[in-house]
Amino acid sequence: MASSRLFNNIGRLGIGLAIAGGAINSMLYNVDGGHRAVIFDRFQGVKPDVIGEGTHFMIPWLHRPIIFDIRTRPRSIPSITGTKDLQTINITLRILYRPRAEILPKIFTNLGLDYEERVLPSITNEVLKSVVAQFDAIELITQRTLISQRVSELLTERAAQFGLLLDDISITHVSFGPEFTSAVELKQVAQQDAEKQRFLVEKAEQSRQANVIAAEGDARAADLIGKALGEAGDGLIELRRIEAAEDIAGQLSKSRNIVYLPHGPQMLLNISDDIKDSSTIERMNFDNIFRRFILTQSFVRGWGNPLHLQEIFMYRRDKIGVRDECLKLVPAESVQDNTIEIVKQEIKGDCTYIHGRFRSPLADYLPNLVPPEIATAHFQLILPRDHRLGIDPIPIGLCYAGTGDHGFSRRRLVTAVPLINQYRIASILLENPYYGLRKPPQQSRSSLFYVTDLYIMGKALILETLVLLHWCQKMKLTPAILHGFSLGGHMASLAFTNWPGPLSLLSCASWSTSSTVYCDGVLSRTIPWALLKQQFYENKAYQTFYEYLRERNRSTDSNVTIADPIKDMMRLLMDEFTSLFNYSRPVQSNISNALFIACINDGYIIRDGIPHMNDLWPGCHIRYIPRGHISAFLLNQSGFHDAVAEMLQRQQPDVKLKKYPIITPASIASPGKS
Repeated sequence: MASSRLFNNIGRLGIGLAIAGGAINSMLYNVDGGHRAVIFDRFQGVKPDVIGEGTHFMIPWLHRPIIFDIRTRPRSIPSITGTKDLQTINITLRILYRPRAEILPKIFTNLGLDYEERVLPSITNEVLKSVVAQFDAIELITQRTLISQRVSELLTERAAQFGLLLDDISITHVSFGPEFTSAVELKQVAQQDAEKQRFLVEKAEQSRQANVIAAEGDARAADLIGKALGEAGDGLIELRRIEAAEDIAGQLSKSRNIVYLPHGPQMLLNISDDIKDSSTIERMNFDNIFRRFILTQSFVRGWGNPLHLQEIFMYRRDKIGVRDECLKLVPAESVQDNTIEIVKQEIKGDCTYIHGRFRSPLADYLPNLVPPEIATAHFQLILPRDHRLGIDPIPIGLCYAGTGDHGFSRRRLVTAVPLINQYRIASILLENPYYGLRKPPQQSRSSLFYVTDLYIMGKALILETLVLLHWCQKMKLTPAILHGFSLGGHMASLAFTNWPGPLSLLSCASWSTSSTVYCDGVLSRTIPWALLKQQFYENKAYQTFYEYLRERNRSTDSNVTIADPIKDMMRLLMDEFTSLFNYSRPVQSNISNALFIACINDGYIIRDGIPHMNDLWPGCHIRYIPRGHISAFLLNQSGFHDAVAEMLQRQQPDVKLKKYPIITPASIASPGKS
């Protein structure tokens, strides 16, 4: 009996505790981070107090908490409106908004939880229609910055009346109605016909002058050759033998037939036995010889849509080229746990390979310019096998692809695995837009369709780098360095300009701009200049944009004589989009962590006539190596690995590396500012 009473008492006690626990639990509620709560009282209505984050008490039945998310959120709002000249346009506005926390009770009382649905579409359409109606259709393109500023001012003022704060307002898409587009096309066709006739007349005149000049040149050349033979003897003949041998070797390499070469000097291939050391091979310009075996062409479809060219230009000038504005496009709070999707994880040997992807921010801001394949960024994270991601800190290198470097295998073999084995430095290999997993289906290898594709590639990589650097901080992948070779090195330099925190840079075989790469270097032979010339003279829009660029640069090159407008336009475009002069200078504390390794005998990167890196970034380090572009990649990889570790150690001297490098002087003497 006693035991029975004991169990009954325990049972009643347990029931009492359960009831008490349930009652207490019903009196508690949580407010998560980035949220606020207001209380609805059944007798008094909505209370004026705003409840902060944490766990709070309430009276069950009498009180009901209403939770608000006060973090910045994006919203895209399309609108169809009319211009001053009665043209119909489709315009899309992207807004980053959040409610004012202190007046949440008023917002709930007047608008409810779906306040953004009630307010944003109506005021956005109202403001857009009122502003756009003040401009002609053409002015929407030429004065986009002014329009965006007016929309931002008016919309911010209107939203404030409803208790909403707008952190950023961007015009992401503008398209015209079919009638206007058709009228523009008809006008362009008429202008192109007129320009074509003018071009034919000029071509005939130029051909006549060329014949006269050629005849004069032949006479002059005969005189000079005679003098050279008298002064240099057999030296000139030997030089011509080497040049002829290069041409013959290039032609034979392209032939599908089997060719038997005779022994002896008949084919001019018995180049002197004196050419044995590496420096002599460099003087033969190995970069040019190597390029003859690479069949990839550049910009096979020409310049690209001129309206797209103007849109990218304005976006570079107003947003991505200005660090504070660029950081607003990818704020740290926008990179959440679900931003990066881990697709696959595998272990091979002593390394862990993690495949990830995320949406490229440029696809949200310029959706009409970014093909679907480009919109998703793919990368591979390579870690030591025993590393615990997100728990243990580890230095990281973000490695960019060079020209034609599709996929991850080459960079993984040549760069990532050696960095882990030698220094225990992890790597993120980011896939270039238009390469590998991000290549449009009709694109052949690395043959970009348009000149604009190269600029879209650069802008996408800059914003994608911000996403990855924010993610690296969350995952304890620090300190970080951006590095790459050739195209990859220049992309690393562009991305380096916009990061506000500690960061290092190793840019190998690249320089301050890509203009001489495509206009003077080896790659200039891969460009279809005839196609670019035809499009330039057939479309007035290209000529108008060229005149605008020339006017912008008139103060810097006013004494330059323009011999070839097509090549000059290519030079101006490349300088406009790739010159580090047109981007923010890196934060001062990071410039001393930046190293440029330049090849003295580089046939791809021509450094003459363009800004020197010491002038653009005073205090950065420059190291010259006596190699060409291709030989540096083949023979200097270990030096690049050491430089990665060296620049990380400059950023953070106590960084934990498997093999501690000794910081050496980062600059060596070279003949002038090469």
